Amino acid sequence: MIDFLFKKFDKGNHALKIILALIFFYLALSVSWGLESASQKLVLTRYVLFLYAGFFAFIIPHLLFPDSRRYLIQSLNLSKPNLVTYTFRKIRSLIIIMAGILVLVNLPTQSFGTDEIIKSVFNIIYGLLITAGLLMISITKYAGIGKDSQAWQEGDKGARVLQSMQQIGMHSAIPSGSYPSLFITTLITAGGMLLVVFGAWISGVTGILWLEIAPAILLFFYSMGGLKKSIHLFDRLYYHTHSFYSELFLNPRAIRDNREPIKTEALYWVPTRWKTGVWFSLLQLDRKHPLGRILIVGHLLIWTLFYAGSTDMVIFTALILLILSKSAFVFRLTDVRFSPLNFQYRLMSPTDWVIVRFFVNLRWVPLLIVSLWIVSLFSIRVDWSFIGTWILIDIGISILTAFIATLRHEFNLKKYYA
Repeated sequence: MIDFLFKKFDKGNHALKIILALIFFYLALSVSWGLESASQKLVLTRYVLFLYAGFFAFIIPHLLFPDSRRYLIQSLNLSKPNLVTYTFRKIRSLIIIMAGILVLVNLPTQSFGTDEIIKSVFNIIYGLLITAGLLMISITKYAGIGKDSQAWQEGDKGARVLQSMQQIGMHSAIPSGSYPSLFITTLITAGGMLLVVFGAWISGVTGILWLEIAPAILLFFYSMGGLKKSIHLFDRLYYHTHSFYSELFLNPRAIRDNREPIKTEALYWVPTRWKTGVWFSLLQLDRKHPLGRILIVGHLLIWTLFYAGSTDMVIFTALILLILSKSAFVFRLTDVRFSPLNFQYRLMSPTDWVIVRFFVNLRWVPLLIVSLWIVSLFSIRVDWSFIGTWILIDIGISILTAFIATLRHEFNLKKYYA
């Protein structure tokens, strides 16, 4: 039955997944290729696990909730174990990529002796245990978040916290129901990173390398126990959480929140002629594909590559991929559900839509500037000339993707209605 779900409804994404896997595997090999010992590879593995802790904390709720197949799954009435299996299988590609990165980072070189090879295998096992533990605890925590999120949203929980914030003049930038998600994100990110640091500290203090794996083993069995304990309630947790997230995304302002969608006044940097188009483009894009967290994770990866002393080609590839990825989201704005062609053509000319989508891409340039400026504080490879070059590259790619997206949509009016 689970095979049916994926064979029937998971078509067309395999090529993209393979391309992404190859890109990340290339980056993993490029970063680790010059390392001459298993100890150096262990240090790099710790950095990778830092990224994984933040990545799992941010990405799991976006990948799982709300599930577009939830009504079909409800109709099929999957058993609790099958529902857990389905949840893990939904992110199977992500698991394969992340495990593959750990293997490639610790791939022995020709100069490695038997001891170094054994240590490399240890690094891989250590990394896989931490990764599996973080994954299981993320799924368990986020799958059961619906009840607490609903309580926060309806004011049954967290009322004192929100009142205290209002009394000191702090206004919530997120819906009340999102606070449990924020707490879990912080807990998983900080907890995962501290666990890696704690393992390294134990190993350093005792001088026994193998003790570093002890916290990883504890995390693995703790998260496995938590997952097994939640299986007998997993269907109720699953549907409760999906229902809450569906309601939250359909009504992002929610019941008790004063938070409003982006206002046109916030787009002071956009000329009046295109402000309306940019406003509702950002409104739709942020509602369906909020990029903020994903881009933060991407920039953390860039920082790690600089800190690890990666080659110029690896840095160039990573920055290009980051800019292309965030710019490519304007193609979603050409979907008929976002942009009915007749409506688009009556509102503005195709040339104006090119400019609108350019401004949609342009809003992430300040984040790139700040990120590279932070890198310049610890890397002599980044100066204002370097930052300026990448600003121009970002602007160029933003213009190009905006033009291609509009060429395929608004400029194609005659093709659709001739």
